[in-house]
Amino acid sequence: MPQFQAPPLPPKAPSVGTAPIMQSVPVVNREEKPVNVVANQKSDDFATRFNLPQSIYQTKTVFICLGATVLFGLLLGIILFGGNSAPPVVQGLQGVVANPDIRANEKLQRCGRVSETTGCVLYIVNHTRNDKLAEDFIQEAVKLTGRQDFLIRIENPNYVKTRIPPGHFASIKIPRLR
Repeated sequence: MPQFQAPPLPPKAPSVGTAPIMQSVPVVNREEKPVNVVANQKSDDFATRFNLPQSIYQTKTVFICLGATVLFGLLLGIILFGGNSAPPVVQGLQGVVANPDIRANEKLQRCGRVSETTGCVLYIVNHTRNDKLAEDFIQEAVKLTGRQDFLIRIENPNYVKTRIPPGHFASIKIPRLR
């Protein structure tokens, strides 16, 4: 195994004498005049380039320019990217298969919002994956409203053979109790 040796030390630096201590010299009171270097040279700032007054650098003027720029940007953005008119508002229940037995002049409320003795419209969703006939929802309407099966069938003679697609609502006319 080789033995390692430490490197040799560098030579000692030459000695330097100390600097002489300076004594304080009294300051002569003389007025120094500032030299206006900018006046002799052509300035390369914003106001000079566009022949604007130096008052443009005042805080009030800067804020007014900044505000005008922001307003101009907002107006430009609204004009270019403002969008179209509002999308059509969809009101009411979507996906309802119309019942021809309910006349347009009949103002029937939804069942559950009126008293149990008044006539109403019952909406039942087809929750299956297959088409069903409105007739298949009559028994559910009997359970929910307490009306008799034949009364509901008499009120909906044309609608009972209507197909209700999956996810759509059957609108069944429920007669009033007499």
